[in-house]
Amino acid sequence: MITKRPLFTASDLLGNRRKLLGACMVLLVLLIGATWLIVNNSQQKLIEFKSRQIANVVANQATTARSIYTRTVVSKLKKDGFQASTASDNTVGAVPIPAQFLKALAHDSSENSGGSYQFRPLSKWNLSAEQGLNDDFQKWAWEKLEEQDRKGSSGRIDWEPIWRIEQVGGIDALRYLVADPASSQSCVDCHNAMEKTPQIRAQRVQAGVPVGKTWELNDLMGALEVIVPVHESSVLAASQTRNGLLIVLAVSLIGILLVLGVSAIDRARALGLTRNLEHQARNDSLTNLPNRAGFEHVASRIIGASDKEKETHAVMLLDLNDFKRINDTLGHHIGDEVLVKVAQNLERHLPGNALVSRLGGDEFAILIPGADAETACVVATTIDQQLDQIIEIDEYRLHSPASIGVAFYPADSQQLDELLRCADVAMYCSKRNRGGYRFYNEEHDNNHLNTLSVISDFKSALNEGDLSLVYQPKFNIRTGSICGVEALLRWKHPEFGMIPPVRIIPIAEQTGQIGQLTKWTLETGLAQLKKWLGKGFDINLAINLSVEMLDKTSTVDMILSCLRSADIPASRLVIEVTESAMMSDPDLALELITMLSDNGVIISLDDFGTGYSSLSQVHKLPLDELKLDRSFLLNADQDKNKAIIKTAIELAANLGLVLVAEGVEDLDTLALLYDLECEVVQGYLLSRPISPEEIDKQFKLLEKAAGQLAIELSGIAYVSAAA
Repeated sequence: MITKRPLFTASDLLGNRRKLLGACMVLLVLLIGATWLIVNNSQQKLIEFKSRQIANVVANQATTARSIYTRTVVSKLKKDGFQASTASDNTVGAVPIPAQFLKALAHDSSENSGGSYQFRPLSKWNLSAEQGLNDDFQKWAWEKLEEQDRKGSSGRIDWEPIWRIEQVGGIDALRYLVADPASSQSCVDCHNAMEKTPQIRAQRVQAGVPVGKTWELNDLMGALEVIVPVHESSVLAASQTRNGLLIVLAVSLIGILLVLGVSAIDRARALGLTRNLEHQARNDSLTNLPNRAGFEHVASRIIGASDKEKETHAVMLLDLNDFKRINDTLGHHIGDEVLVKVAQNLERHLPGNALVSRLGGDEFAILIPGADAETACVVATTIDQQLDQIIEIDEYRLHSPASIGVAFYPADSQQLDELLRCADVAMYCSKRNRGGYRFYNEEHDNNHLNTLSVISDFKSALNEGDLSLVYQPKFNIRTGSICGVEALLRWKHPEFGMIPPVRIIPIAEQTGQIGQLTKWTLETGLAQLKKWLGKGFDINLAINLSVEMLDKTSTVDMILSCLRSADIPASRLVIEVTESAMMSDPDLALELITMLSDNGVIISLDDFGTGYSSLSQVHKLPLDELKLDRSFLLNADQDKNKAIIKTAIELAANLGLVLVAEGVEDLDTLALLYDLECEVVQGYLLSRPISPEEIDKQFKLLEKAAGQLAIELSGIAYVSAAA
C-alpha cells in the first residue's frame, strides 16, 4: 500500500504562520511608508498654502498702509501747502514720498516680525540699488510678472503672484512676489517726473535699463517680495507624522502579536481537527481505504510526476457482479461485511506499491505504478481468482466475483479522469461477459475523448474563422458550361486533420450552433458569389440546409436577410434539402420552402431516391431541382439502375424540374447520362471541390473542357442514334 502524506502537517502550519507574519510585517511597512509619503506630501502642500496666505496678507497690509499714508498724510500736507519729497529729511515742510514710506515700513516690519516673515519693495525701475533685482528668483519672478503685463489689457490687470520654495540663509522658505502696479495718477506723474532727472537717468544707464520710461496707470511699476520661512513648520509636521505613524506601527504590531498569540493557543486543537477532517474527507469510513478524493489526490501526483516517454502505469476499475442481489436479499449490513472482506482481500494480494481505493458502492479503483500489460494481466488474474472464491459471513456462504477494466498511462490517456473513464468502459465490456478482465479498446468507446475534443473545439473554430468553404462546380453537358457551384464545408483541425461536412454538421446540430454555422455559410458563400458575378461568371450558388433548420420559422428571414445584405438576386441561390429531412415534418418543411420559393429562391431536393417520399408528395412541393443520389450511378450500366436513372430524368422533365446527377466519376457514366438527356452533372470526373482561388484560375479552362466534352458526347450520341 502507498501511504499518502497528510494535507497539512504541524510544520506546514507553523511555516505558513511564519510566512503570514512576515507578509503582514512587509505589508505594514509598505503601508506605513506609503502613508508617510502621502501625509508628508499633504502637509507640505498645506504648509505652502498657508505660507502663501501669510505672504498675501503681508503684501496686502503693506500696500494698504501705503495707500492710507498717501491719502491721509501726503494728500493732507499737499492741501496745506506742503509736499512729499525724496529729500524730506533736508527739506522743511516735506514728508517722505509713499515709496520711501513703504521701504521704511518693510524694514521695520521685517525686523519686528520675529523671523515670521520678511518683505520689501523692489523693481526693475528701482529708485535705489537696494530695491533692485539682485538674485535669480527676483529676476525670474519679475519676468513672469512682465509676461502678465504684456498679455494684460490696457486697463486693470488681475495679477497672479509668483512663488517658489527655496533655501534662504540656509533654511527652506517661501519666496513670494506680487505686482505693485501704478495705482494712481499722482504716482504715475511723480515717477514720470523722476525718470527725467539726471540722477535717475544715470542710474538707468548704469543698470542697463532703458532711459526715459513713461508710465501709465496700472503699469508694472514695482513689486513686493515676501519671504516666509517654512523650515520649522516642515520639521514640526514631519515630527508629528513620524510620531503618529510610530504609534500606529506599535499598535499594529501589538495587534498582530495578540492575534498570533490567540491563534497559537488554538493550534493544537486545529491541527487535530484538520487531521481528523482530512482523514474523513479522503478515506472511506467503512473499509478505511482511500475514497475517490483520496485516490485522485495520490494518483494525480504519481501520474503528474511521470515521464510519459519512459513510464507506464495501469489503472483498474472493478465492480462486484452480484453485490446488489446480496444487499437486496440479506440486507445492507451483510453487504457492508462483504465490502470489508473484499477490501482486505485486495490489500493482501496487490503489489506493495499499489494504491487501492473504494470509489463508492461496490466499485473499487486500483493504480499500479510502473505496470505494463504483462504485469497488469498477472495482477488482474490474481484479483479475479481471489474474488471468485466463497466469502463466509456468519452462517452465509456468499459468492460475488468481479468485473475488471484496465487502462494504461500514457497509451490510453495522460489524465487520471480520462484513464478512469477508459477503465470504466473496459469494465462494462467485462461485465457484459459476466466477469473476468478486459483492457480498454477505443473501438468499444462511443464517447472517446477525440470526439469530445472535436466538439469542444468546434465553437472556437466557428468563432475564430478556422472553417472554410470549397466549391464543386455543376456542369451543363448540353451547353458545355458551368451553371453553378455547390458550397461545401471544410475544417482543418490542428490535431485530427481535415474534418468533412458529414462530421461537422452533426457536431453543429448537437451543440446548438447549426443556426450560426448556416448563417456563416450563407454570408461567406454569397460574398464569394458576389465577386464571381462581378467577374461575369453566370452561375448560381447551392447551400445545403440542415434538417434542424427546417424546424425554425426564422430560417427564411435569415436567408432573405443574407441575400439582401449581399445584394444578390434570390434566383442565384439554391437551397438544397435532403429528401429524408423534408419528410421528417412535411407540413413545416412545406411552409418554409414555399416561403423561400415565393421569394425567388431555387429549391433543390437532395439525395433524391434514397428517402421515403412518394411521387404525390414530391408533386406538391415547390421544387425547382432534383439531385439524383450518387448511389444510382455506381452501377449505372446495369439495366435496373439505368431504368431508374431514366425514370428520374423523365420525371423531372415532366414536372418541369432540373435534374442534377451527382457523383459522376467516369466517362462511360457521363456518356450514359448524356444519352438519357440529362443536362446537369456534378462529380470528380469534371471537377473535385476546389478553393475559390482555384475557381478563379480554372473557370475558363473548366468551361473549355466541358465544352469539348459536350461536342464529343454529341458526336457519340449521333453515332449511337445512327447505328
